[in-house]
Amino acid sequence: MSAKPEAEQDWFLKTRRKGPAPAGKTTFIVLRSLDVLLQYYLLRSNAGGRFIQRLGGSADPPQAPFALGLSPYQLLIWSLSIGSAAKQIFWTAYISDNIFEAGFAAIISAYNTFLNSLNLLLSAWSTTSNAPVGLLSGTVPVGVLLYGLGIYLETVSEIQRKAFKQAPGNKDKAFSGGLFGLATNMYVSSEPFPLEQAEFEMGNMV
Repeated sequence: MSAKPEAEQDWFLKTRRKGPAPAGKTTFIVLRSLDVLLQYYLLRSNAGGRFIQRLGGSADPPQAPFALGLSPYQLLIWSLSIGSAAKQIFWTAYISDNIFEAGFAAIISAYNTFLNSLNLLLSAWSTTSNAPVGLLSGTVPVGVLLYGLGIYLETVSEIQRKAFKQAPGNKDKAFSGGLFGLATNMYVSSEPFPLEQAEFEMGNMV
């Protein structure tokens, strides 16, 4: 076996170990909170539209503000970033009991910010934006529904599994009840990646 696979295996096993992680959790929560503010600034300043135009693309014209200096469509895009950040902060603060190093937390936060910013660009690019059709037309309601359902199901399933793991006698046992009992071959790492990937896909729809 080469050194690279062994290093990757050691890294994976290290992320699965249980233990306190105040520095990593604090880093993640702070950076995810700051991302919400960054996305708000980018939306309100129309930075995405200007960036697309500098690349020679066509951006949707700014719409009239509705609240907080954002149009209804911009408020929806911002709400997606708020929802994912809130869910992940909840997971970090109340669900996770794994070792979460500060460096790893920073990498995951940067990944989240990248996807949120890419969603913002897609929402401003006239080729992919649904802003002209309105919030109740096209694929917007479908994307919002799937996004909300995904966050709800993931959160509930993680709460159910944590309760099972904390019960006496269930240590090291696999949880197959609750919502987990309805799925097969399920990704069960509880890391923030799956939600952000789903948000990226839903962002393409809205």
